[in-house]
Amino acid sequence: MTGHMIRIIAYSDFNKIFRILVGEFGQIYYNLFNQNEVRKVGVILGEKYFLRTGSFAAIAILLEEIGENKCQLDIISYAGGEGLLDLSYGSHPSYVQDVLRFLRRNNITYEKVMEINYMSSRKIPVDIQRKIASL
Repeated sequence: MTGHMIRIIAYSDFNKIFRILVGEFGQIYYNLFNQNEVRKVGVILGEKYFLRTGSFAAIAILLEEIGENKCQLDIISYAGGEGLLDLSYGSHPSYVQDVLRFLRRNNITYEKVMEINYMSSRKIPVDIQRKIASL
């Protein structure tokens, strides 16, 4: 299975970002978690049909409030058929880019922090690996 991940820092209110992303990409599931009534974390799951692979791809958007009008988003597309010859034909990067285009159309500015092609559990970002190791 292949996947694609982009991490961004978005400069807007958490509630606004979460609400508009749920409306556009939250067809499967979404939830909001408050940590100590101070920091918010949101999860959004969606799917989209890609004709080029003949199947649905999934999207997971993990949204974390890291400051006033500042949020970190991990946007990960994965799953679905992989087309002829076991290729995804770019559907996963395309789906992630759909989210970024949607943010821009809604006047949400952001900066890209990292991008991981062919995402898998062996490529988990270092900051997440450190959190897990400290458990």
